[in-house]
Amino acid sequence: MKYESNLTQALQYMEDSKEEFLSMLGDQVTDKAVEKAPKDSERLANSMAFTVNAKNGEMKSGTTDKGWHGHFSELGTENQPADPWLTPAFIEITKEAEATVQIAFRKKNTYKAGRRR
Repeated sequence: MKYESNLTQALQYMEDSKEEFLSMLGDQVTDKAVEKAPKDSERLANSMAFTVNAKNGEMKSGTTDKGWHGHFSELGTENQPADPWLTPAFIEITKEAEATVQIAFRKKNTYKAGRRR
């Protein structure tokens, strides 16, 4: 029996699809952060956004100018204890990242286990 690996193709697919994967993760982090954001103001939840730099393999998530005050609740102030919402959202989604990538592979139907011949 000979084992045939598709590792090279899988790695190339990942490289070619990096922006798509990072965008999927950005959507998930943003949705989770909106869910966890303090509810006293919809402005913070509505200001969530993310950017993707596929070349560097980066996805950055945070608030736009309308949510400039978000770091006060995330980190706390001298007079207000921290009430983190963005960091926990990111941690939760990071744990799910592998499943997200696997789903994307299955959708593209390009991820197949190595075969024995």
